[in-house]
Amino acid sequence: MATFEGRVTPGSTLIHDMEGAHMTLVNKLSLKSQRYNAKLLKCVPDGQNPLGLVNRMRYFMQSFLRVHPGSNRDDMQGCGYESARGQA
Repeated sequence: MATFEGRVTPGSTLIHDMEGAHMTLVNKLSLKSQRYNAKLLKCVPDGQNPLGLVNRMRYFMQSFLRVHPGSNRDDMQGCGYESARGQA
């Protein structure tokens, strides 16, 4: 939680799937929630998927971490680092 406090403006909108951990962020950081059922979106074309931009940003973060293995990852929990290292 400390990673986000002070970096995310209260009242901002978090666009996310229905994973429970996201609602913890919404509640603790006083965010607005825009939730989508990821299972229902699997059949939606990429250009129409409301989570498409979120998925794309996560992809870019993972790609960055793969090509910059010396980056400080101490504050990157939950940003896909585990997947980027092939651990998830």
